[in-house]
Amino acid sequence: MDKNVINRLWAVMLIKFPTTWESAFFKSPFKPDGNLTNVAIEWDFQLSGLTTDEIKSGIDALVTRTEKRFPPNAMEFKALCIGEEWENVADAIFDRLHTGNSYEWENQLAFNCWAKWSFEYQTSDKNHLPKLIQRHIRIIDRDSMIPLPDYTQPAIEKPPEPTKSEREKQEIKKRFFAAMSVALVNMGKLYPEKFVRLMNCGRGWEIVQDFINRGYKIPDKVKKDEHSTEVFQTMFGSVKRTYLKAVTNYLAEVMA
Repeated sequence: MDKNVINRLWAVMLIKFPTTWESAFFKSPFKPDGNLTNVAIEWDFQLSGLTTDEIKSGIDALVTRTEKRFPPNAMEFKALCIGEEWENVADAIFDRLHTGNSYEWENQLAFNCWAKWSFEYQTSDKNHLPKLIQRHIRIIDRDSMIPLPDYTQPAIEKPPEPTKSEREKQEIKKRFFAAMSVALVNMGKLYPEKFVRLMNCGRGWEIVQDFINRGYKIPDKVKKDEHSTEVFQTMFGSVKRTYLKAVTNYLAEVMA
């Protein structure tokens, strides 16, 4: 913002708030070396995107603050410059950032700004948000804004319980994973080379990972029976044949 503009703004504020302005923001916006003071830098940052007419509108709007003894801060004055519309939009967006998805939109302009630029609002520094929102209000196409969400719609009904066939599929999965966990353990012990080849060619690693991800456990009965190599071979026959058959059944019965 031009230094002459900020100097005139200070002069106006000193007239309107002869005691409180100086105590809050000092008598001059400049240091002895001619540079802006720290508080003036904040005002310069907040108002840098405004036109001279908008700043004049903000000064004129100070008449609405006659009941307030203290002058506005930079962000409050910026809201006066831009008008009530900007203030309402900014309030709605700040509320949405604070409350998350539970927020129910009431301001259509704010809702459309959020729909288009929510990522920017969520990732920008909070000090930059007012300027960002102001720019978006200026460029948004108001003729193509989408309507507010209808919060009167009934809640989504609870999904239906699984049908019998779905429950049966879940049981098939559990039995398959339980049996395969035993087979894979023993395959690794008895046929280490075949084990690696079979695992690589038959989705073995994916199935084991799926087993782990689902949290399935080996039934106690199977745990007891797998200790004996002889029992293992009678339970599963040929390791390769049993493994590939189990995979085929799994794909046919469950993944279809």
